[in-house]
Amino acid sequence: MNSRALIAFSLFELSLFFKAFLAVLFTFVMPCVILAVVVSSSEDPVAMATELVPVLVGLIIVFVAVFTLAVQLVIYTETGFYKRLLVTYIDSTAIALSNAIRGYSVVLIGLTLILAECLILTGVFPDINIFWGLVAILIGGGGFFLLAIIPACFVKSANTMFTMSTVLSYVIIFFSGTMPPFGGIGIAVNVISQFMPGYHLLGVLRAGFEGDLLTTSAMISTAYMLGCAALGIFVVRRNLSWR
Repeated sequence: MNSRALIAFSLFELSLFFKAFLAVLFTFVMPCVILAVVVSSSEDPVAMATELVPVLVGLIIVFVAVFTLAVQLVIYTETGFYKRLLVTYIDSTAIALSNAIRGYSVVLIGLTLILAECLILTGVFPDINIFWGLVAILIGGGGFFLLAIIPACFVKSANTMFTMSTVLSYVIIFFSGTMPPFGGIGIAVNVISQFMPGYHLLGVLRAGFEGDLLTTSAMISTAYMLGCAALGIFVVRRNLSWR
């Protein structure tokens, strides 16, 4: 694997992301708008901003996983882009690594924007643990990225993959455990959410940014996301073709 080719290709893919209006809108603009609206109307802006950081980072991870990675993977495969790429210095390992680099880079850029906006809105830095927050992004993001790529191993049409990703993103967010318990339906949804990946992604991120990632209460969500990563690696290695 040529490291220079890997870096160049990763930067190329990252530049393509910023040229896509919808990608930037949903990944960066929408979370920032949500943060501004909620924090501005809160009685305790600092506490609300601190609480929203892992939620919005989780939202960014979801959009990056199901759209930026999964949909674009199918588009590149369908158009033969990866097939042509493999005759250059880029091999299949470099393609996989460049996707991971792009995914994590976009999430980290989103986190930086969110933290900067929190500082502007409240005048103080959110009360979060950056180090363990980054570890949580590594674990939760990696597990979710690999899980989202599983459908892309079998779907051959970009339009079909986009439709699936749109539906999946709504389902993932709906079953993330953030729905207010209004009556029996809300309670039932939150119970079902405990078995869903969005719930455990948010659990890992919250524990990380609170500095409690190594506590017993966070172990279930951490193990769940590591299990998602293992499942994703198993399926991707057996079924994903770059050609």
